[in-house]
Amino acid sequence: MNTKPERKKSANGAGTIERRGALWWLQVLRPLEPGETKRRRGRIPIEGSEKMTEAQARRAGAKLAVDFRNGKIVFGASRRGSPTLAISTTTVREVGEAWTSGKLLKDHGAVNGLKPMSGGYIMGTTLNKRAYSMKTRGPNGPDFGDLPVAQVQHTDIAKIMAEQTGAASTRNHVHNYLARIFSLAEIPLGIRPVGSNPVLAAYRAPADESKHFSFLYPPEVLALLGNREIPLGRRILYLLATYFGWRKGTLRAFKWSGIDWATGAVSVLKQKGHRRLDAEEDDEEQGRPIFFVAPPDVLAVLRAWHEHLGRPPADSPVVRDLWTDEDAKQRENHDEAQVLRDDLLASNVKREILFSKANNVQAIRFHDARATFCTWAVRDGREDRWIRARTGHAVGGNMIDRYARMAQTLADLDYKPFPDVTETLPELAEAALAVRGLPQTLPQSAAPSAPARTPSSPQVPVTIQCEGRDLNPYASYGASTSS
Repeated sequence: MNTKPERKKSANGAGTIERRGALWWLQVLRPLEPGETKRRRGRIPIEGSEKMTEAQARRAGAKLAVDFRNGKIVFGASRRGSPTLAISTTTVREVGEAWTSGKLLKDHGAVNGLKPMSGGYIMGTTLNKRAYSMKTRGPNGPDFGDLPVAQVQHTDIAKIMAEQTGAASTRNHVHNYLARIFSLAEIPLGIRPVGSNPVLAAYRAPADESKHFSFLYPPEVLALLGNREIPLGRRILYLLATYFGWRKGTLRAFKWSGIDWATGAVSVLKQKGHRRLDAEEDDEEQGRPIFFVAPPDVLAVLRAWHEHLGRPPADSPVVRDLWTDEDAKQRENHDEAQVLRDDLLASNVKREILFSKANNVQAIRFHDARATFCTWAVRDGREDRWIRARTGHAVGGNMIDRYARMAQTLADLDYKPFPDVTETLPELAEAALAVRGLPQTLPQSAAPSAPARTPSSPQVPVTIQCEGRDLNPYASYGASTSS
C-alpha cells in the first residue's frame, strides 16, 4: 500500500511553490525548446519572500505565474535535462534605485553590507547620467538601465566603462556602483546566481598619473566668504567645509540639533567615513558620529545664520539655500567644482594653478575645501589624531605626509591658518559680533569693501593672478560687497 502523502496542487496554472534556502521559488512548466518533445520544469525566485509565510508565497507565486504566461519572464539557457532558472524582468535601474533610495535596506535588513547612506541621491544621479541612459546593444536597443538585471553580461559593462570620461576616480566610482548593484541582485534579491557578477575587476580604470592638487590660501577663503554676489547659504557651506573639513554628505547631514550653544560642541551623527576612525579599535564600522568643539568665531557666525533664518527647528539642516535661479544649470548637473571655480573668479581669486587645465594638475574642486582644512591644520601644528577626529579620515594612511608639503607653502608665505571669520560674511557680521560680545566695527550704512579683520587676524601678503610671482603685500583680495 502506497502511504506517500499526496502532493497538494496549486490552482490551475498557478504553478507550485517550494522553499529553497532563504527564498520561496515558483515551479512552472517552461516552453519547449527546439528539438524537445517534452516540456521541462523551471524555477522562478519570488523576490522579497524571505519572511513570507507559505500562504503569502503562494499568492505572490500566482501573480508571478501570470507574468510568466504573459511572456514578461523568460528562461535562460541551461544544459539539457537540468532544471532551468527563470530570468526576472527586474531591471538594472530598478535594482539600483531600490539600493540608493534605501528600499533594499528597509525590505531586507542589514544583509550583504546594506546600511543607511547619506550619498544615495548623488550616487543615483551619477548612475543615471553615466550608466542607465547608455545603450550597450546598438543604437536601437534598450537603455542599459532598462535591461533585465539577470540578462546583463560583462560585455555590456565593458561598453559602459569604455564610454566613461574624466579622472580615474570618477570612472571607478561608476564601476563600484555597478558592481554593488549586481552583488545585491545576487544577495538578497536572488535574481542572479551567486558569483555571476558581470562587473569584472578588469574593467576598472587604471590610476591617473600623479597630479598636483590645490588648496586655498586664507585670504582666498576670506574673499570667497565676503562676496555678497554668492548666495549666503553657499558661503556657509564653504565656511564649514574649510573650517570643519567635512565631506559633502556630512555637511548636508549637519542639523541644528548638532550644535550645543552652551558649550560650543558640534556633532553630526551621520557621515560617510572610512574604516577604523579610532587607532585603538580594529572593527570595520563606518560612518561613526563626529564630535568636537567649534572655533568661537565659526560658532558666532552659525548663531547669526540661525537668527537670519528665523530660528529654524532643531531637525532642519544647517546647510541650505545654496542656489539662485541663475544657478539652475549647475544645480541640475551637481557640478560643485565648476560652481566653486566660478565663485572664486567672481571673488577676484585668480591664482592660475587653481584653474589649470594641464594634464598634471587637478583644477580646484569642492573636495579641496577639505584638503584646505587639512593643510591649514598641519600648518597650525595640529596632530594627526586631532585632524582625524574632525574629518573622519581613516587611520593608517599618510595624511600628515600628504599635506605637509602644501603646508610648507603657507609657512613660506607667512600665512596664518584659520583667520577669524566673525566679520567676514557682511550680512551676518553685526549679529556675529554681538554674539561674541565684541565692539561694533562695521558701519551701519554699508559693508566694508573687503572682509574686515579682527586684531587677531593675520596681516599677510597676497598672491595675485599667478602662484610664484607678483607678490604684493598691499594688494586686496576683497570681493565686491555691493548690495
